[in-house]
Amino acid sequence: MHYSLSVLLVGALVSSAMGQEGQSLGLAPVHANVTCHYEKKCAISFMLTDADGDIAYLTGDAVPATAGNFKVKICKLVTEIDTGVLAKTFCRHEDQGNDGFFTRVIGGKKDHDEEWAVYGGREGDWVGVLNDGTQSAPLEIIVKGAPEPQQEEM
Repeated sequence: MHYSLSVLLVGALVSSAMGQEGQSLGLAPVHANVTCHYEKKCAISFMLTDADGDIAYLTGDAVPATAGNFKVKICKLVTEIDTGVLAKTFCRHEDQGNDGFFTRVIGGKKDHDEEWAVYGGREGDWVGVLNDGTQSAPLEIIVKGAPEPQQEEM
């Protein structure tokens, strides 16, 4: 579809006049829980929605022009050891895939990475975060098949 510039400008003026300028977006996890297998890749996904979570925007064309530019990062929620404050860590920006989702693939090596081990590896709550600070509901990763910790003999 091709529109003339004047039609687009009129549409933008009408949207602004109706109070839709700077329309807010939201994020929602595709699944509430994801089971990953120890030392295997695992994918978690979030979808872009309207602010109320009623409408999913699965293509860039579906996002209202009044929403402006946005970026999505996917982060793990952790409790900081020193302060006890809930914080986002291991964040990475993701692009919208062909399926309309923002997906992060987390490698199985994170299950025994020392930096990640402090915060429980991949297991725990993850969120999608927009550049304006809007955060999704948490998605929980559960890792199956991890070896039992060895007991030290005295």
